[in-house]
Amino acid sequence: MTEVPKKSEPSLGETFRAFEKNLGFKNDIKWPVAISIILYHLFGIYWCYHYALPVKWQTVGFAMFMFLLSGFGITGGAHRLWTHKSYKATLPLKLFLLGAFASAGQNIVPSENRFVATVTLGEGWHNYHHMFPFDYKAAEHFDPFNWCTYFINFFRSIGWAYDFREATPEMINATAKRLGDGTPVHNPVDITNSDY
Repeated sequence: MTEVPKKSEPSLGETFRAFEKNLGFKNDIKWPVAISIILYHLFGIYWCYHYALPVKWQTVGFAMFMFLLSGFGITGGAHRLWTHKSYKATLPLKLFLLGAFASAGQNIVPSENRFVATVTLGEGWHNYHHMFPFDYKAAEHFDPFNWCTYFINFFRSIGWAYDFREATPEMINATAKRLGDGTPVHNPVDITNSDY
C-alpha cells in the first residue's frame, strides 16, 4: 500500500497573503503596522468609553473645530501651499497655517474616493492631484465637499492668498480623454458651453 502525501496546512503568512489577494489588493499589507494601528484605535475606544464619557457638548464642538483646523493646516498649508506651491500666502496666513498644521501631529494619505475627499477636506482625488499637482483645488473641476478650497478662497477674498495656479477644463478633459485609465471625470465641464 502506497502512502498518500499529506497536504501541508498553509502558514499564517500564506493565509494573510491569500486574504489580501481575495480583497483585491495589489500590494502586500504591512501586517505589523496594520495590527498596531488597529490595536491603537481599539485602545482609544476602550479608554474613551471608560474614562471620557459622558462628554460635554463643548468638548464635541471643540473636537470638530480642531478637526477642521488641523485638516486645513495639512491640506491647505503643508500640502497645497508648501509642497506644491499652488498659491502664495501672506505672512499672517503662513503663520495661521503653520499653527493649524502643528495641531494635527500627523499627515493624511489620500486615495481616489469621494468619502475620503469629504472627510479630508478635499484631499481624496489622488489621481487628479498627481496629474495636476500645481492645482490649488486638488480636485476635478468642482467638488462641493472640497472644504479646503473654500477656506483658501476665503483667504483669497481678504487678500491673504494670491497668485493661484489651477488646471483649465480643457487640460483636464484632454488628459482624461488621452489617458483613459477608467477613472471617471466626476464633474465634467462642457468646454463647448459659451457660458463657462
